Parts: sequence; structure tokens; C-alpha cells
Amino acid sequence: MKPLNQIMENVYFRQFSQLIASAIPVSRRERVIAFLIFVIFAVAFCNYQIVTALLHHLDSAFLMEVLTSIKKTGVPTTHLIPSVLDAYTAGAFTNSADVLCKADLITTVRGISQLENHAYFILYPLAAFAWVFPPHVILAVANGIGFVSIIFILYLVIRGQGVPILGAIVFCSLVMAHPAWAHASIGDFYADRFFMPLGLLYVFLLYSSTTQQSSVSRIYLFLTLAVGLLASSTTERGAIMVVSFNIAFLFFYRKMIADRGAKIVILFFSMALLAYIFLYLKLIYISHAGNMSLSAFLPQVFNCFEMFQAPEYAAKAKEFIIINVLLFGIFALFNWRLALIAFAALLPNLLTTIGGAEKNGWATHYHSMYFPFLAFVSAMGYSKLWNLLRYARYRMLLIGVLLFLIPAISYYSPGYGGTSGAVKRVYAYYVNREQSYEKQQSIKFKQIMAAVPVGTNVTTIEGFMPTLYRGRNIYFYPMGIDTADYTVLNKVIQPDGSFYYAGAVSYIPGESQKIDICLTERLRKVGFNVDHPKLLVGNMVVLEHNKK
Repeated sequence: MKPLNQIMENVYFRQFSQLIASAIPVSRRERVIAFLIFVIFAVAFCNYQIVTALLHHLDSAFLMEVLTSIKKTGVPTTHLIPSVLDAYTAGAFTNSADVLCKADLITTVRGISQLENHAYFILYPLAAFAWVFPPHVILAVANGIGFVSIIFILYLVIRGQGVPILGAIVFCSLVMAHPAWAHASIGDFYADRFFMPLGLLYVFLLYSSTTQQSSVSRIYLFLTLAVGLLASSTTERGAIMVVSFNIAFLFFYRKMIADRGAKIVILFFSMALLAYIFLYLKLIYISHAGNMSLSAFLPQVFNCFEMFQAPEYAAKAKEFIIINVLLFGIFALFNWRLALIAFAALLPNLLTTIGGAEKNGWATHYHSMYFPFLAFVSAMGYSKLWNLLRYARYRMLLIGVLLFLIPAISYYSPGYGGTSGAVKRVYAYYVNREQSYEKQQSIKFKQIMAAVPVGTNVTTIEGFMPTLYRGRNIYFYPMGIDTADYTVLNKVIQPDGSFYYAGAVSYIPGESQKIDICLTERLRKVGFNVDHPKLLVGNMVVLEHNKK
């Protein structure tokens, strides 16, 4: 290996360092202090993520399962998703209690490659850490670092535009108040989440390298494209967003990009990604039940005006628009080219629907694709507005507006009913750790984990899957109810003293309770010790089958 001083003297390294310094013209001392604060914040946030990882749901559990599978076999196999697909096929979500409780709820006990659902290639490098750490710890740390990185990158971007420290901190606080950060950062783990910091970093690097330099350093450009490749590996939708941004960027900034070679490299990179997307959708992707294929997506786009006539859909769309445009994206108006790109990134969420999650289901992954563009564009527009305001009193007024918008965004989120965001939850956890809800729940979930032996078959609901994913065969309740060794559910005591076990998911209004009651009787008939649970902690129960 070359000595460190030889590496530092390398002309390409010096050139790359100079380009980074020109893109982020802040002092070395400030960069060091900002990085230390980032590390402290990341450590605290990651620790919280690890503690609460067992309190997640199916979407987190199958990623944990996939990381384990990649480590053992090299194939991203999941058995949880097929169990959900079996539930769709059996009509578990759409049949009435009379039909469902008499149906054959047999699971196929099969595994499928997660790549059939989404192009989560980013999980391969993450799986390398599974030789040292449990999968839930890997995902918790990656998720925590990813969300904190968004704030760190935006801080450097804004400071690089000449905004003072106070102005940068207040804007970053606004980003953290946005529910796509505040609620998503403590929600389930998704590979799509990793697109948020990687997409943001890619947009920043590409914009700063090509619009501020007469000639672009090749090492800088290829590093930028490497980040774009990583962002594209998170999911096929991430690759589509990277290609779309590249095309829009080359069109709107064609006169500002002086380096013709850079244009050609970006164009060929985009063509390669398009070929990858085509081959993935053609050769690997399979439209399973419950997934929305491109052929199903397009009719929704054409019928979007009809959907806007539905009061519930219109209310969710209104919340989405107010938070993203009036309260947040308004700063994008000061950079119209980037504003158009950000608006285009928002369109898929506006023109289609997946049960409303893409509008105000802030903890889901449906907001991951547009958020990097919205955040970067807003940061650039905010910086331009700041620099246009020459007088200190106007800048203080702008800070006052942001300080008003922060609680406005936090509280105007009917989709979450005023639930606390990440900052409040993490702060409350560390202030009163031993008595916190998260700590108490994690203790209970560990008791459940200990009560269900490894190597057994378990039918359970989404909320217990991260707790049970390691070494057990898990079925999506009520699938496998006749053959499972254990079931983990919630106990509900009725006013007359009778009880039933809850967990069924039904799309029929008012039918869930009926299904739960009749399934409780079915549990009794197939041999579960319904009246004497193996474990009862709070309202959570572990029922054991009476094997003869």
C-alpha cells in the first residue's frame, strides 16, 4: 500500500478535494464540528432503532429474513411474502367470517426470491455484515445513518450556498419536521429508504460538479455516477428516478454544462440504467398478487380525475399537497428548473393511489422516491431566497417563517392524528429510558421470543414477525392455523367477560371482529390451548398446540 502522504499528494486526490471544497466552501473546523455532531446524533438514533426493531412489522421482518438468506445461500429468499400471497389467494382479506372460518387455510410453505417483487440489490452489500451482526441490527443502523445523513448533507449544501449556520440549522429542522422524515425514520425498514440519502447525495454531486465547473474532473464524475448506481440498486423505482432526473437535468441545464464529455458520460449512464430496468422487468420481475404492475398503474393515472372526486381520496391528496407544496416546496419557486424536476417527482404520488398510503401514509416507503428531490430543490431555493434578502431584519423574518412552518408541518398531519415524530420519541426515550414505552415493549417482545422455540411453525400477525423471524417458520395469520405449533396474537376481553384472540385483517368493514371470534373457536377445535395460554404478557398471548 502507498504511504498516506503519497496518496495525499496524488494529483487526482488533490483535484477531487478541491472540487469538494469548492462545492462546500466552509471551514475545515466547521466541517469537523458538524461531522462530530452528526456522529453523536447518528449513534443515539441508531441505538433507538436497534431497541425498537423488534416492535416493527412484516415489512421489516422479511428484510431481516432476506439478509439471513443471502448470508446462508446467496439468494434473497423470503417465506413471509409467499405466506401473504397465500392469504390473498385464500381470500383471507376479502371473505366474510362465514366463508373464511370454514376455508382451507393451508400455506404452501414455499420461498421466493425477493428480486421477483423488487430490485433490492442493495441488500447484498448489507448482507456482508450479517456474518458479524444480527440482521435487525444491520437494518436499524443502516436506517438510522441514512436518515441522519439526509440532514447532514442538506446542512453542507445550504452552508455551501452562503447561508449562515443559524439559517442552515433552522431549515434542517424544517426537513426533520416533514412527516416523510419524522414518521418514516421510525417506521418499518424498507430498502427504498436507502434511496433517500443516496438519491440526495447523487443529485447534489451531479448538480455541483457540472454546473459550477467549466470542465469536470473524471474522478469526481465517476464517483458521482457510482453514488447514482448505489441509489439505483435500492429498488427499480430508484433506478427510474435516477434516469428521469438525469434526462431532465441534461435538458434544463444543457447550456450550463460546459463539459461536453460529462454530458455524454451521463447520457450513456442513463441508457445503461434504462437497459437494466428493461431487463429486470422483462426477465426477473413477477407481478404477484398484491403487487401493482405497470399495466395496472397506467389506468389509474388516466382515471386520476375520477379518483379526486372521492371525498376520502381528495382529503388525503389535500394533505399531501399542503405539506409538500405550500408549507415545504414553496422555496423551490426560487429555482424554477429544479422546481419543475421536483414537481415531476411528486406526480406519481398525486396521480395514482395505493389505498392512500402514497398520500398520507407517511411511515410507508411510498414517499421515499420524491423526497430527495423535494428536499434538495427546497434547500437550493431557500438558499437563493436568503441571499436575495440583503437586510438582516428580512432574514430574521424568514427564520421566523420557518419556525412557524416547523410546528405547522408537525401538527397538520391528519393521517397520523398528531402522533409524535422521531425527534420527540427519541428524546423521550433517552430522558426516561427505563420507563419508556419502547423499553417496556421490547422487554415483553423478548419474552414472546423466548416462549416460542426455534424450529417450530408459528402463525401470527405482522406485529410479531420481527420478533420471531429467526429460526422459525412463520405464517401470516390465519394461514397455517390447522398445522402450526404456536400462534401469537392479541387477547380481547369483552364487556360480558368473554374473550377472543384478535389478529385477522379484513377489507370488509365491521367484519374483523366476527372473523376473530370464529377463528378463536377454530383454534380451540384444532387443538390449541385457548383457555390456558403458554404466555400472557399485557394483551399479547402465545398459544401452544396440544400435540398428541
